[in-house]
Amino acid sequence: MYELIGTIAKFALIYATEIWYFSPYNPVTGNKTGMPLVPLLQGFRMATTWHLGSVAFGSVLIATLRVIRALGAALAAHQTSEGNEVASLAAKACTCCIHLFTQWIEHVSKSAYMDIAMHATDFCTAATNAKAKLIGNTVAVGILNGVTWVFTIGGLGTVAAAGALVTHLSLSNFSAFNDPASTSYVETPGPIVLAASVCSAVCAWTFMSVFDTVSDTILYCFVVDEEHH
Repeated sequence: MYELIGTIAKFALIYATEIWYFSPYNPVTGNKTGMPLVPLLQGFRMATTWHLGSVAFGSVLIATLRVIRALGAALAAHQTSEGNEVASLAAKACTCCIHLFTQWIEHVSKSAYMDIAMHATDFCTAATNAKAKLIGNTVAVGILNGVTWVFTIGGLGTVAAAGALVTHLSLSNFSAFNDPASTSYVETPGPIVLAASVCSAVCAWTFMSVFDTVSDTILYCFVVDEEHH
């Protein structure tokens, strides 16, 4: 269920991005015209009605692979504790392969949802179409992935550092936290600063994931637009 909810949200974001991309500009105002009032809500409606089967198929596929990967990791740990190094090494190798395959399937699934939202194809056909288009534009895909990676790491680091700094300054300058007589006195601020940094990074990761999905979708729309013009 968790995987399905996340996939529905991803599909809705992809759908809204494609609507925005292909909506024409008003030559007078320079704004997009013909868009629904809330494209994201329309994306959720499409994901939970017309395309629920395709969304569920991709979710079940990824969830199944994650379960298999977890079982492989558990088996490797068990064999290590039993002293069977050969079986442990084999289990770890299989788990690594499953992990890589899962990541590949996640990438293919996201590309497939882009084609499903645009052409209303089934999951397998959409995955084939999407990969064919992206493989034909490997240079642009590689550049975008590199820029997205740098932006994501930079964003996570900046937000985490900002959260840690604000927390440190708060603990150092407010008497409620630096006064030993206060009931809220923090004797060792280090762990709290670290926890604030981690929480900030987790929150930032949500926005970075949205940025990654939107940028990939815009690239896919650009590729399709170029092919038709």
